[in-house]
Amino acid sequence: MCQQVRRQFTRTQGRVALAIAVVIAVAVSLTSFATAATSGGSWDVSWPQCSGTGIESLPGAPTIGIVGVNNGYPFSSNSCLAAELQWAGTASQLYINIDDPGPAVRVSATGKVTQLPTRWPTIAQASPKKCVLTKPNGTTATPACAFDYGWNAAADAYVRVTNALKTLPSSASTPTPPFAWWLDVESANRWLSSTTLNTAAISGSIAYLDAQHATSVGIYANRNDSHTIFTPGSIFPAGTVSWLATGATTLAGGLGFCNYSGFTQNGLAMVQYWPHTPRLDADAPCVGYISGQLNPVAGTPVSGLTVHLLHPAPTGGVTLTLTSSSSAGRFSVNGPAGPGSPSNVLLTIPATQSTATFSYWDTHAGSQGITALGALGRIANTATVAPGPVRTLSIAPSTLTLAVGASRTLTAMGSDAWGNAIGPAPTTIWSVTPSLAATISHGPAAAVTLRGVAAEPVTVTATHGSLVARRTIVIVPPVGGGLGTISGVGHVVAGTSSGPLNVRLWTPAGVNPVVMTVRSSSRHGVVSTSPTGPWTRSLKVQIAPGAIYSTPFYSRETTAGVAMLTATYGSTVITRGESVRAAAPVRLLITPSALRLALGKSFMLTAFTRDRFGNMVSVAPRWGLSAGGRVHISSVHRHAPSVRGVRVGSVHVTATLGAVRGRSLIIVVR
Repeated sequence: MCQQVRRQFTRTQGRVALAIAVVIAVAVSLTSFATAATSGGSWDVSWPQCSGTGIESLPGAPTIGIVGVNNGYPFSSNSCLAAELQWAGTASQLYINIDDPGPAVRVSATGKVTQLPTRWPTIAQASPKKCVLTKPNGTTATPACAFDYGWNAAADAYVRVTNALKTLPSSASTPTPPFAWWLDVESANRWLSSTTLNTAAISGSIAYLDAQHATSVGIYANRNDSHTIFTPGSIFPAGTVSWLATGATTLAGGLGFCNYSGFTQNGLAMVQYWPHTPRLDADAPCVGYISGQLNPVAGTPVSGLTVHLLHPAPTGGVTLTLTSSSSAGRFSVNGPAGPGSPSNVLLTIPATQSTATFSYWDTHAGSQGITALGALGRIANTATVAPGPVRTLSIAPSTLTLAVGASRTLTAMGSDAWGNAIGPAPTTIWSVTPSLAATISHGPAAAVTLRGVAAEPVTVTATHGSLVARRTIVIVPPVGGGLGTISGVGHVVAGTSSGPLNVRLWTPAGVNPVVMTVRSSSRHGVVSTSPTGPWTRSLKVQIAPGAIYSTPFYSRETTAGVAMLTATYGSTVITRGESVRAAAPVRLLITPSALRLALGKSFMLTAFTRDRFGNMVSVAPRWGLSAGGRVHISSVHRHAPSVRGVRVGSVHVTATLGAVRGRSLIIVVR
């Protein structure tokens, strides 16, 4: 409120989201407020408008003047209270700062007692609630004691107002009780972490002011504080209304929040906004609210919606124009609304009455604003229109080209008769044809994965109850993939058969079979239709009509490295590399095989290991000595260790790899 709330709101403005509007204690038309805003208007003032020489210049003759009693915190005085009450005159309302600091004495785990500067009851207080204190006095934090604290804070403020009024000269414009009172609840003051205790303290203040026959009692807060100091579920005394800090900078912007809920179960009575000139907090009352079943189903009329005025209509009644933000919204004041009803209609509330009902019909799902506009101002709320029953089914995305080997998620989306999306349909069953070209999980599931197998169009079908959706999806060859590939494990051990291999086409064969010749680029590479042979340099394999895989074949290589497998058919050539690893080692040589080594000198030995095909085996043997003490080896697990002569004599250096062994004679000389 005023500057202290503006500071707090600036920190939380991005999170402010507000709700619906209800009861108010003052009856002023929005038309008069629009005029008054440029002259008197409605404002809240307190100690920030108070200087050493008195109150600063304020707009004259306010329509509503809400005056702060305290100096920003409970049990304190606004030094300009009397002057600001005189400024507000008969338009005066009051607000007090309220908090809940907790017990005045704290006891630590070690038993240390600390006195705190709070007004929490330090002696037993029997009424209005029984606050029974433990020793030392003031250490009990209970809802009853919190209630009494709030009661005492309001009682202190009430006395300060009574004393201030006694100092004012008596005139027709002098404010006189009873007043509308507001409790300033904001995080700038001290609050406990317990929203239950905070709610009790606020309720205590409300109860005291109700006992003094206040015109009305309400809570001022912003959305964030109303969810942290207390909660939307907090229960306050009956009739408590809400005053909302909106953060808007114009009257129209502030009034736009009147269709949202307050935080006291009685709705929103007042909104605060912050115009740039003058530098004051401006306020406006809400005219009324719209209630009823504000969650219709698309295409189904909802009756019994009610416009409530916060005060009975004046003489002559009030005529309101009902409109919707939805282009499909329709209204009726005589029976159910429907597609033939008008998009706007006049609603009359007779004199002394405060309510009137209407029916609403809409086909656009989502949040739709309903507005009742008339001489008293604007009343609004939001209808959340739900989609109707599922009438059609579709597959998203609507268009898709998928490469062979790639995957994409498909989702079944429902729509009602009006085209409103109903979101994923979790009980959908899926299929794809031809199954050769793609794979898909069948569900039931709202979303499945489609994987491309062969390059041709496929039809995906989604079934949800009696509803069926189909989508044609084109499967294309992978980028840079040629006409096809050779599938199967791409690595073998020299001298052993590969696993089964197939020539695979990206696009299925036509009406005639395709016969392809396969061979290896290696001069020692052979192929066969069986893993046991017979082996040959080339082999013919067949791809059946409409298929993408050939009959299986096997390859065998004896030269380590990379061999190229090739499949040819006319001018079509498909190749794939095959990695060939050396077989098990059968021979191990050490170079040099003999060495004269000077005492103290070093030399590097190298082990060469080969398989039965002469392929070098890249493994490190284990090194050793036939007799110790004459030679030192730098490492026993290296391909090429260093040896150093340490004593004159001869010794055999050995290298062992499984059952294979090699040796070198080292003679150490001076």
